[in-house]
Amino acid sequence: MAWPYVGTPYSWYAEEDTLWVGTEKPGRLYRCAVSQWLCEDLQLPAHDSFHVFNIQRFNKSLAVFTYAYRSPKAWLINEGKIHSWDSLIPDDTPFHSLVVGDTLWAATWESGLWYRTTSDSVWKRQAAARWIGGNLNDSLKNPRGLAWHNGALWVADWASTVTRMPSGRAPYDAVDNCIWDSIQSTSCRRGPVNIFSLLSYRGRLFSGGFFGASPHVLDEAHGFWIPTEIAGWCWDNDNVCGGKRTWDMVGLGDTLYTASSRFIMKIPLSQVPVFSESLMDRFHWPRDTSFRDSLFRRNNPLRP
Repeated sequence: MAWPYVGTPYSWYAEEDTLWVGTEKPGRLYRCAVSQWLCEDLQLPAHDSFHVFNIQRFNKSLAVFTYAYRSPKAWLINEGKIHSWDSLIPDDTPFHSLVVGDTLWAATWESGLWYRTTSDSVWKRQAAARWIGGNLNDSLKNPRGLAWHNGALWVADWASTVTRMPSGRAPYDAVDNCIWDSIQSTSCRRGPVNIFSLLSYRGRLFSGGFFGASPHVLDEAHGFWIPTEIAGWCWDNDNVCGGKRTWDMVGLGDTLYTASSRFIMKIPLSQVPVFSESLMDRFHWPRDTSFRDSLFRRNNPLRP
């Protein structure tokens, strides 16, 4: 689709025949009629000074988050009128956002996880999850992916840890294929080294990110993230995998689609792999998971 308008598309929100598109370099917000592919610049105030980072429907309004260095702004659009939203996340803005009931969750680039309900006048910071990595006494600060799956909020951090928050509250559970020591000693295959997205679709939870570029799907019964490379999606190759990063994912009908750094990729849900015993040896996953699971579930969050 041609894009003849000012700014490079960066964020969007779709609703029936309407697509809102936020741009960078410079920042603009457009309302587009998809059937006609005509877009109108909504003229956000001072729109040359920032780029539009995130767009989300919340409490009957369209919430639009913009960002310039250390200068986040937020706007509410209702019935064509633009209002400044005066309550902001300090020094940051959502990379991904998710609405669950009356709660808006915001995964910021480097300031942790925040939320607010329709009755709140300010944002509240969610206690940071524990990092399952080189330092088990540290907390995660760079959330990327958000999903609501089987009654829990799932949060994926850039630092390769996915956390399950039952009903969006503590205590949390970390879900990973390996413990850190086993990665060094046995080449235990984890999920992506850096995670950028989560998706819950038709009863399955997917994660995507960088190295490897192929998405992973969670087998909840065994607690392992299974790479889709088993189904023929290569692990990490520019020309075949769609680039080295999976930035976002969406399910449409019987197919999973990903926005990768090189191509749009897809895989039929019927080909999404499932757990089998042979994967334990292939990817060097621990057969005795009792120590792994007990470690992941203790003291999470560290500092509630």
